[in-house]
Order: sequence, then structure tokens, then C-alpha cells
Amino acid sequence: MTPPGPLRPSPAGMTVIIPVNAQVDLAIVNRLLDDLQPWMAQDAGRVLLVINNYAGDEPPGVAALRARGTSVIMEPRLAVRHGEVPPVAARAVGARQAGSGLLVHLDADVRIPDSPALMRWYRQQYAEGVRVAATAVEFHEVPPGVSIRARIAAHRTARWVKRVIFRTPVTRGSNYATDRDLFLTAYERGMIADELNVGPALVALGARYAYSGDPNLRVLTSARRLRGGWLRLVRYLAYRLAYNVRALPVDDRAANRTRRSRDPRSRWQRPD
Repeated sequence: MTPPGPLRPSPAGMTVIIPVNAQVDLAIVNRLLDDLQPWMAQDAGRVLLVINNYAGDEPPGVAALRARGTSVIMEPRLAVRHGEVPPVAARAVGARQAGSGLLVHLDADVRIPDSPALMRWYRQQYAEGVRVAATAVEFHEVPPGVSIRARIAAHRTARWVKRVIFRTPVTRGSNYATDRDLFLTAYERGMIADELNVGPALVALGARYAYSGDPNLRVLTSARRLRGGWLRLVRYLAYRLAYNVRALPVDDRAANRTRRSRDPRSRWQRPD
């Protein structure tokens, strides 16, 4: 497959990159584009969809996405490195084709209550010299159950501990911004294999990090994959602790520590 040529730089210098898994995300990404529309109507930035994980002809619905004013890159089979999570590979594809210095990374299943405010904040941080930034991430589509609420509380607590106690520059896949060149430098050196590597890797390369917990800037990620049960919660927390300890150190062998090559294929497809 011949890669597309570089996109022309947008006048405002901002590109929003959204990996779109054709097996699940084509059905839901329009909700995010609806949320981004108020920002797109008043800003010269670009929305770039990296549509991946499909076979045969172009999946249905892509033409309608282009008609909404988005740029589209088609990658039926991503070149995913051993141990790397596919969304990171998709972001790298998008970053190489982006024509701006500022990249905002979102997931296809997120909702943004106030996209103009969020993008203004990211643009302001970039103008002030920040090269990796993030805002608060909450949840939508939350299943019922006390154990589900406990898991979400554990997510919030863990992010706070990493960011405040351990001074770790937290980046979650559903919502963060980076400098294009620094992101690609870290990726190509092998310093990024998962979203959580992004903040520490870019800071190690000299980037300033910024975070805002302002509720007006929050992004809501889908909790549709969460499953209830206290034993499942205990196992999950043990796994996440071990994963963070293993994957967070910064070097050029990030993919060797994730063990994500063991993920079942269904991890990146539609849940039952």
C-alpha cells in the first residue's frame, strides 16, 4: 500500500488524531465528531482519523466521515511492533502525516462536554512552551454496580498518586496532547509502546508537562468494557500495579516490558 502524502499544514497548527478501529469504532466515532463540531466551526485545526483493522474494500461509512470535514488515513493492517498497543501505532501513522506541531490525541469512544474550551487550553499550553499535556478523564456509559464504581474510584486514585506523589507525567490514551516531533522521536527510538509511556518519554527528552483538573476541560471515556465483580476488581488492580511498575521506566525498550503481544485479538474488537 502506498502511504498518503503529507497533509498540508493547517493554518492554526493543530491536528486532532483519532485512531478508528473499523471493527467497532466506525459505529460510534460520529458522536465524538458531534462533540468536536463547535470547535471545528470556529478553529482552523484539523481532525485526522486513522481507520484501521479491516480487510477488503473501504469499510462503509468512511465517505460520510470525510464529508464531515475530517481527513482520513486508511490503514487496513497497522504495522504494530511486538509488545506495542495498536492505538499507539495508529497515532504514529497519524503523526507522520500531520502538518502541525501540536497534536491532540483522542480515542474514538470519548465524549467532550466543551471541545472549544479543551482545545483552547491545549493551544495555550503549547504556545507557552508545554510539549506534553493532559486534562482530567472521567467516564460515560458506566455499567451499574458497586464494584464498577469502586474500580472507577481506583482509577482516579491511581492517576492522582502517580501524578502528585510520584510526579509522573500522566497521559491516558483517551485525552492528551503532544509536540509532533518529540512524539515521533520518542516513538521511533522505542520509548513508546503504550499511552502511559508518552508523558515520561517526552519529559525525558526535555518536554515541559502540564495538567489541568478543571471540570470544564474534562474528557469522558467509555466504561462499556468494564465488568462487575469484586474478585475481578482485585485481579485487575494487581495486574495494573504490576503493569505500571514494569512499563513506566523510560528507555528505548518500552515494548519489551509491556507483554501486550499476549493480548487476545478481541481486546481491540467489539466486546460481547
